[in-house]
Amino acid sequence: MIIFAQKKIKKSCGAFKTIAILASLVMTLIGNAQTDKQKTDDAALLDSYIQSKGYNNTIVFTPSNIKQFWTEKSVFSQNETINILLDDELKKSSLLRIQLANVDVSQDCRIDIISKNDDLQFSVLSNEKTVISDALQNDTFIGYSVKSATFHLEDTNDYSFFLSFTATNSRKLEVERIVLSFMKNDLFLSSPGKLVITDTNCSTSDAKTKITENSFSLTGIRSRVYSKNRILVSDNTITNSVRIKNIGEKPTKVYLGYAPYTKDGKLIDNKNIPYKSGKVMNVISIDKEKNTIVVDSEPEWEKGCRLVLDAKEDLSDFPNHSFVEGTIEDVKKVDDSHVEILFNKASKKDIKIGTSVRVQSRQGATYLYTGSQLLQPGEEVTFSAKIKKDDNHLKFGSKLCRGTYYVVPVILSNTAGQQEQNTVQIEDFIVEY
Repeated sequence: MIIFAQKKIKKSCGAFKTIAILASLVMTLIGNAQTDKQKTDDAALLDSYIQSKGYNNTIVFTPSNIKQFWTEKSVFSQNETINILLDDELKKSSLLRIQLANVDVSQDCRIDIISKNDDLQFSVLSNEKTVISDALQNDTFIGYSVKSATFHLEDTNDYSFFLSFTATNSRKLEVERIVLSFMKNDLFLSSPGKLVITDTNCSTSDAKTKITENSFSLTGIRSRVYSKNRILVSDNTITNSVRIKNIGEKPTKVYLGYAPYTKDGKLIDNKNIPYKSGKVMNVISIDKEKNTIVVDSEPEWEKGCRLVLDAKEDLSDFPNHSFVEGTIEDVKKVDDSHVEILFNKASKKDIKIGTSVRVQSRQGATYLYTGSQLLQPGEEVTFSAKIKKDDNHLKFGSKLCRGTYYVVPVILSNTAGQQEQNTVQIEDFIVEY
């Protein structure tokens, strides 16, 4: 009986252990189910939160798609979260690059980071060193921290930029969502409209500004004043007008005009114009040590001209900004089918054999002027001119050429023939578009 009783007790203990294990397993399964449900509910809430913000044209980085954007080992998905590892000493991430497509300079980009880390900070950089925007604390949502940064796409490098993450106390960042959204940049103006340029909506270069009633003055040797706004160009006629007075003591040459830009924010000036016929040649060889390129035919040229790569016979590449470094110093015939072009500096570009090239004009004018005049002390002039884009115009002057996407109104004043200061007064600076 005693042995029987002991066996019975042992059987009872075994049954109890089995029940305890089963209970623990059930509780674990229930806990996992609750955790999974919580994650699913949080994900749904996060998606609803993003939709509620009314963002336009969003790109959303999530744990499921993050490797489509960033292949770095320091970024990975774990537990339904984007994990970003930081350097142990610097508490900083590697630079994480983003390349955008189907955007243009008339847009701003906003980045929202939704994270579990309260100490997360991030910056947007146009290159490895230049910060164009820092994040600000924007919001909190169901225990998550939301931080945001906004920047102009015109400040990026061909719509490419980097994110750099930091934290004060964390070695690893846990990010739920990274949201990119796009909006119109208010600096860009669409037709029809009227812009009155004053000291409050312009920027200056090499000049001191003084505000007077209903006008402002510039003092400098080579003064520049630019509108902060960019005027979008399509088939609209643009009219500018201004009254400029020389209130200094030296004869002063004044100019009114525009700085024209392409869709990707590159300035169009005289060096973008093909030289004479714009003949296209092909590269036969390159010697970086001698600063020479050999081509398959003799070009039209003059000293100071530029050379562009990937030139097209039909000029479909116009305006081409793919310049070989330096300007043309000399051209020498090697034989009946080879010509050597000498440059004033070495090219850093890796130019492939067979690349098509074209000679472009000298630097010349940087801005497209609609009016200019030499003013004596006390003399005043009123400029007024109209200009329009012509897609068949491949010159720099009289019309806005093919490829012009927007223009920036500009005024220049130069002391005539001397390195002495001039002072001009600007009134009624108006652009209609």
